[in-house]
Amino acid sequence: MLIETLLLQALGVIIVGIVVTDVGRPVVGVLLGVGVDGLPLAAVVLAVDLDVAVQTAEAVSARRPELMYQPKRDARTLALSGAAAMIAADRSSDGIALSERVIARLADDWRSFHAQTGAVEIAVELPIACLRDPVSVATLCRQLPDQRAFEGLIIEIDAAAAVAELGLLKAIAKQLRFRNIAISIKNVRDEWLPLSKLNDFPFVELKIARELVAGCAHDRSKLATCRHIIDLADAMGARTVAEGVDERDDFIALREIGVHLVQGGLFAAPMTPKRFAQSILARETSPR
Repeated sequence: MLIETLLLQALGVIIVGIVVTDVGRPVVGVLLGVGVDGLPLAAVVLAVDLDVAVQTAEAVSARRPELMYQPKRDARTLALSGAAAMIAADRSSDGIALSERVIARLADDWRSFHAQTGAVEIAVELPIACLRDPVSVATLCRQLPDQRAFEGLIIEIDAAAAVAELGLLKAIAKQLRFRNIAISIKNVRDEWLPLSKLNDFPFVELKIARELVAGCAHDRSKLATCRHIIDLADAMGARTVAEGVDERDDFIALREIGVHLVQGGLFAAPMTPKRFAQSILARETSPR
């Protein structure tokens, strides 16, 4: 019985009472979790067979996807300049519901980072659909940390989807500024051209597609496109991130043409929140 109770606690279940039925089977009442508004994520379960309770707890725990974190670094100084969060699971179920669970997990991870070592800027890719729905946006905003140290969230939107709904995304980006959320355009390739025709530019970041980054040091066409993206961002007051920087030659070439931030295997692979906090944040924020 003690082992089963500890198992429930390890799964994050708050045990509110344990009784024994007349047939000797242990029964447990559990609170399956509490949402950001203090409301239960599921009803309190009473008089449930303990084996069933364990299975239910595992299912609830699995609802929030695990995230991996890859550091972003200043191309000039190599100082830590935030992190990109990635879903460590199959992305086939993308949608509004998944996006809300991703933000809930991200907010928990940020609070853990802040408590252990200090605040860090986090970016995460979400489908544009989650920004079309006002109810979804309100839910995402409620899930964000409310600590003063939290400087905001960067939501990355795929460039092809962004260009397809550019007018809508511009309006959304302007509104989200007041909710501590900024928009980054991810996987930018030839999309830089329609983006360059905007009169105003409410996006904080352009992320150069990894297929452009890979081998750009030895491919004039790729490097020229990277330069166009960097020049556009500079002109619009945004920053650029080169994603998928795995080779030193590509890093040097991108740094020479003015990329602001770099992210990729050359610097660190995506890692669990625990490892990110211990091996990256602790080292970067510790007194010297």
